[in-house]
Amino acid sequence: LGLEREVLADQVGGVFDHELAFTPDETSALLRARGSPAEAGAMHRATGGWAAGLVFDALRASPRGAALPPGEDALYAYLGSEVLRDLSDAHRDLLLRSSVLDQVTPDALRALVDADCAAGFDALCRLHLPAVTEPGVIRYHPRFREFLRHRLAVELPGEARDLALRHGRMLAREGFHEEAADTLIGAGHATTAVASVEAATPLLIRRGDWDKVVHWCREIGEDALAANGALRGAQVRALLLGRRQEEVEALVQRM
Repeated sequence: LGLEREVLADQVGGVFDHELAFTPDETSALLRARGSPAEAGAMHRATGGWAAGLVFDALRASPRGAALPPGEDALYAYLGSEVLRDLSDAHRDLLLRSSVLDQVTPDALRALVDADCAAGFDALCRLHLPAVTEPGVIRYHPRFREFLRHRLAVELPGEARDLALRHGRMLAREGFHEEAADTLIGAGHATTAVASVEAATPLLIRRGDWDKVVHWCREIGEDALAANGALRGAQVRALLLGRRQEEVEALVQRM
């Protein structure tokens, strides 16, 4: 608009994403006004207060929205037409690939896609996406990231699993072993997840997350457990503390 001089003269202000985001109380009021049965706190956490996400999540919670197939609801259609449609192929592909990251940074992009990440990160910042953008980091709104990951699986299916592997290894290198294990197991890389499962399991035991320990052990398989006494012990302890006696007895019989 040619407002550079006015900006420099402090004659023009700005309104930023965090100021436009709904507060929890505003989210609750919106849901009441729309007669939505959704729980306001959970919806606010899922959307980050993003207005479009709130409106479409309210629709999802209605009987009409709940009947829609996954990936074909109104929010996905809106984002496809309003966000992705006009992007260049290069920007679209980078945006989709970046969706595996919890926080998008130049270094994370470099580790993930081996691209000119300073330029790529700057390009993403200029797209005015449904995201919180701070110096050196972009955090996509949760519903927007969900949409991007769906599109990644549809449009770049050959890359999605490899990107998850890279991301999981990146998380492990940074010491985020629980997140690494979840990422790797979720993408079908259970064998690669064993070291992170072993590193993260003591924390899960201490906080009483028996179900996740049992799930991880089931996913990494009997061969890995038989070769790792610490993991086998964690599996047995989680089953006992989770009061899953029948599974303990079945495990003992197999051993």
